[in-house]
Amino acid sequence: MAVLTLNSFENGGGDMPPYCDSKYHSDVELNVALSTGWYNGGERCLHNITVSANGRTVKAKVVDVCDSTMGCDEDHDYQPPCANNLLEWIMNQKKTPYFALAVYLAIRTRIECDNQYHSDDELIVALSTGWYNGGRRCLHYVTINANGESVRARVVDDDTTMGSDKDHDYQPPCANNIVDASKAVWKALGMPEDNWDELDITWSDA
Repeated sequence: MAVLTLNSFENGGGDMPPYCDSKYHSDVELNVALSTGWYNGGERCLHNITVSANGRTVKAKVVDVCDSTMGCDEDHDYQPPCANNLLEWIMNQKKTPYFALAVYLAIRTRIECDNQYHSDDELIVALSTGWYNGGRRCLHYVTINANGESVRARVVDDDTTMGSDKDHDYQPPCANNIVDASKAVWKALGMPEDNWDELDITWSDA
């Protein structure tokens, strides 16, 4: 059994092109990345595999590896090791819900996506580095579900998994499943202010 996640192999979807052919691939192509073991040292590179789920079957081409042993380097945002049963799907195939931990975002600095300050009264979020995806989701909307409520919020920043610099108060690295949400988002989810700490949520691209 494999776990299907979202990825993009386009220029801008990551800092380096896929390993198999060192070329970027359009998100309209049926492409996947495999965990290290299944990638098998490149033996499956550019071969087609059959993916079955939700009562449907599709053929997709293997173009990259998701390192499940060492984790990623600087060129891949220092993301943590993948699980050993991961299959990364191209970005636009479906709006997969992600399970995440929401934390309160207090906006004190300029935001990375547009280098502007934003009000706490705006429905905005910062995503962990992997989900931020090199800025690919910048200024796009995501849908957040929790507490029986649903809200659309705009992605404006990266909640880095490497730790923050002087401009971000030298805060420690975020986990890889964090959605930093503004005051407005917490209010829209119906959460009382004394509970603005951590909240299990799901989110998807809007």
